[in-house]
Amino acid sequence: CKKKYKRYRKANTVHHVNVNVYFFQPQYMSQPKECGKMAKLKQGESFSVDLRAFFNEQMLELNEKNDTMSTITVEYKYLGKKQTATFPMVVPVYGRNNMSWEDDRCASAFVSSKDPAAMWFAKYVVSTIRDNIRSGLTTNIQYAMGIFDALDQFGINYVKDPTSAFEDNVGIF
Repeated sequence: CKKKYKRYRKANTVHHVNVNVYFFQPQYMSQPKECGKMAKLKQGESFSVDLRAFFNEQMLELNEKNDTMSTITVEYKYLGKKQTATFPMVVPVYGRNNMSWEDDRCASAFVSSKDPAAMWFAKYVVSTIRDNIRSGLTTNIQYAMGIFDALDQFGINYVKDPTSAFEDNVGIF
């Protein structure tokens, strides 16, 4: 659920052109995912990109948190020559039934799988996807993509409960 950002900053006086930023997590991705690009980066300029990934089915086999090595690669042309800068980073990957409590926007933090409204919504979305299943991609992945897209389209997101007793009692244990 957590978004990660990477900022790339240009330091010298010559422009970088055709700047492309890629994210790659080799354990759960088959190839790097382009996350952003910029035609020209001048001296002192910087830009930020959301890191995005297209994970393979091995992600669904993960049962517990796993810290994985990932890379951010920046490709660009400098004085007419193609250059590459690679930045390694450790990314925590959570199991299919886990989540990070660092991001309070996660809808699963308060919706029960037995909630009738959530069940109706999920069944409705799945019924619209069922007629348009694509080959080459697992059906359950397509259903999950549809649910997330539908939540976004309807503007449904997590709102922190201001009356939550949990926050008042943190640290008591």
